[in-house]
Amino acid sequence: MIDIHALTIIGGHYGSGKTEIAVNLAFQKKAEGKDVVLADIDIVNPYFRSYEQRRPLEQKGIRVITGSLGGTADLPALPPELGMMFDESDTMRIIDLGGDPVGARVLARYEDDLRELAFDFLVVLNANRPETSTLEGASRMIDEIEAMSKQSISGIINNTHLLTETTVDDVLRGDQLARELAAKTGIPYIMTATLAPLVPALTPLVQVPILPLTRHMLKPWEQEKPEGENYAWLHE
Repeated sequence: MIDIHALTIIGGHYGSGKTEIAVNLAFQKKAEGKDVVLADIDIVNPYFRSYEQRRPLEQKGIRVITGSLGGTADLPALPPELGMMFDESDTMRIIDLGGDPVGARVLARYEDDLRELAFDFLVVLNANRPETSTLEGASRMIDEIEAMSKQSISGIINNTHLLTETTVDDVLRGDQLARELAAKTGIPYIMTATLAPLVPALTPLVQVPILPLTRHMLKPWEQEKPEGENYAWLHE
């Protein structure tokens, strides 16, 4: 079980896998019996957005909040329903920020709302991305995200991957970088996320909790389309 606040915000570099983690956490917390709301406030990047999983999420009873036109238009606007994410509540509220410091900038609009709340602001690290493959690059990303969002990051997630080509060595290299990043910044390294089949091999090697991932954010050519539908990736 991953121990996080009822309000959890997830950011990171583009390509870090932050959206996959947000979606997987939403499914996991729902399976634990919690009421869950997932808000997609990525108004920067039109690809791999959590609103793409709206149908399977809602079929599990997870409420999804999206941007303009229900997430089908990429306009720099935020839904009024987003205000509910900043109310004191036992509901699990997960916010999927846009990637990079530019995507995190939207959080600055809610500086006053967040001031009195207990929440987690987690940054996802993928050591296989050129921009965050070194301690210097990863530290710079954190500094820039904090500056743009006007919030302090509370935890680091290692999600070093190469999609389906990810190996145990990839994850362990990210684990090493995450530990170095935590030592340098003072931000706790709280979890590793990886594809579920790799978890048994990694469990004795990693000292933080592991979030098993099911891939939901698939590329168009990876999705089967039975009977004209595009939901073959729905995981029951």
